[in-house]
Amino acid sequence: MLNRKYLNDYRLTESVNEKGRVIRQTVYVGSYHRMKDGARATASAKLLLALCVPAWAAFIAALAFQSAASKIFYVLLPFAFVPLSLGYLTAAIILILRRREPLIRSDADKIASRYPISAIFTVILSAVPLIGEGISALTAPETMLPGDAVFSAGAALICAFAVFALLRRSAFTILPE
Repeated sequence: MLNRKYLNDYRLTESVNEKGRVIRQTVYVGSYHRMKDGARATASAKLLLALCVPAWAAFIAALAFQSAASKIFYVLLPFAFVPLSLGYLTAAIILILRRREPLIRSDADKIASRYPISAIFTVILSAVPLIGEGISALTAPETMLPGDAVFSAGAALICAFAVFALLRRSAFTILPE
C-alpha cells in the first residue's frame, strides 16, 4: 500500500504493446538513499538477528514459569507489551537485511524511524518490569518464587539485547545519494 507521503515519488507511464493494448506501469522518480557502510550494516543486522532468537526465548521463558512478579499489575503490564516492540525491532532488522541498494525513500524512512524507536521502547518496556521485580523482592522477599529468578533473567536479557541494539544504531546511518 502506498502512503500519501510517497505518492509524488512515482509516475505512471503508459505504453502500447504489439497487440495494441495500453500497458500502465509505475516508475519510481523519487530520491534514492544508501547506507553509509553497507557491509557494516549487513554484519550488524546479522548479529542482531541472531541475538533476537535468545531475546524471544527469554520472553517465552519468563512467562512460562509461575512467579510472584507475574501477578503484579505494574510488572506484568509493561512486560506484556514487550512482544510488540521486540517484534517491531525484529521486523526492522529483517528489513535492513532484505534491503536493496539504492534504497527508495519509503524504505529509508522505515529503517530510519522504526529501528531506533522500537529499540528504545523495548528497553523501556523490559526495564520497568525488572525494576518492579526488584522493588517487590525488596519489599516482600517472602513472596518470591523460583520462577521470579527466571522472570528477572528473561527481562534482563531482553533489556540487554535492546540496549545493545540501540548502541549499534550508528551502523544503520542512511545517506541521500
